[in-house]
Amino acid sequence: MSNSIKYNDTKQIATDMVRRLDRMSDQDRERMATNLRIDASGFQTRIILATGKEKRARNPVEDFAKQVALVELAPERWVIARNIVGAEPISKERADQLRENGGQLNHDFQSAVETIAGTVWSTASVDEVMSRKASALRPSGMR
Repeated sequence: MSNSIKYNDTKQIATDMVRRLDRMSDQDRERMATNLRIDASGFQTRIILATGKEKRARNPVEDFAKQVALVELAPERWVIARNIVGAEPISKERADQLRENGGQLNHDFQSAVETIAGTVWSTASVDEVMSRKASALRPSGMR
């Protein structure tokens, strides 16, 4: 398995630095075009790093799935399978703490997935997350 993923033809990021991959929406591209004053129409994926910073890729998520095994945690949200170290149900205390810190919690989120690059919220249950990870890491597993 590769220790990095390639994006935008020549750039690379170490896999252990990638928290998650999100498919970019039309709204995301519009904001990007407005904020950066560029043509953002070709960008397809946001790469969220362990630091919280973002990279934007012209590659679709499916290109990354050819490079490393991915696990879908929520609609349009993936993590690198081997980066997952555990998952737990979202407790009321954790949800309250998130809200106190100014965060928003979608009521559909069921679990907090711990990765080597940080926590990612998932609409899948803990069992579903761990099952998807195991499946993705099998030699013939889905990517």
